[in-house]
Amino acid sequence: MRNSNLNHILKDFDEIFNTFTRNDCCSTSCCEDSYDGLSISEDKERLFIDAQLPGVKPEDVEVTIDPKERKLLIQGKPKAARENVQYHIKNVGNHCYKIPLSSEVDIKSMVEAVSKDGILSITLSKNRGHKPLRVDVKVA
Repeated sequence: MRNSNLNHILKDFDEIFNTFTRNDCCSTSCCEDSYDGLSISEDKERLFIDAQLPGVKPEDVEVTIDPKERKLLIQGKPKAARENVQYHIKNVGNHCYKIPLSSEVDIKSMVEAVSKDGILSITLSKNRGHKPLRVDVKVA
């Protein structure tokens, strides 16, 4: 009887644990427009995005731009710190951000992405067509 109750509790714990560590939560269909863990700012020429990706190594981060939907997709999954451990109470879930981009952002220009200390910093350029063009007036 006692062993049966323990097995039932362990099964329930497995279900709860697996809910938070699903491998499919970073598919583009599952990734929601979420801004928790993001810092977004801009100046006249660029858009700056800082995304929190704790525990994710730079080689495990994927950054893509969907030109059709004009969205920036950031995906990353941290590797488990320990192997052969049955239960590891730590957020090891996937990180996924789907950020809409305005028409000001030039999605065809160079995008810079740098990862340091669990923060991914992305810099996007703005279209030149959205900046006022100063015309010098010459004396004839």
